[in-house]
Amino acid sequence: MKRSLTLLSAFAFAVALAGPKLSISDVVKSPDKFDKKVITLSGVVDKFQAKTSRIGNKYFVFELKSGKDFVNVYGRGELAKPLSNGQRAEVKGPFEKEHKMKDFSVKNQIEAKDPKDVKLLLK
Repeated sequence: MKRSLTLLSAFAFAVALAGPKLSISDVVKSPDKFDKKVITLSGVVDKFQAKTSRIGNKYFVFELKSGKDFVNVYGRGELAKPLSNGQRAEVKGPFEKEHKMKDFSVKNQIEAKDPKDVKLLLK
């Protein structure tokens, strides 16, 4: 009985942490609400590019889309398997309504802090 109660409590805690499922549309329509928060979004990959910086660091960028709405995704490192445009993926990381760099800024960006924060989803 005690073990069942412990497992039930752990499950309830995990469900509470997961929170409601966000959509890309929710985030794009209210970016201030999600700015600087870690979120998880799923959608369709578009404009995937695996790159190497001038100093030799690997990174990847793409758009995660749902209908006409999208967020920009940036990740450091190299994915175990590059994504293809049209695949469904899930990304977890901190969201910024505007990420500023020296020469430019990117709106509505989620950063995959680790390549493992990007998961391919089955259709």
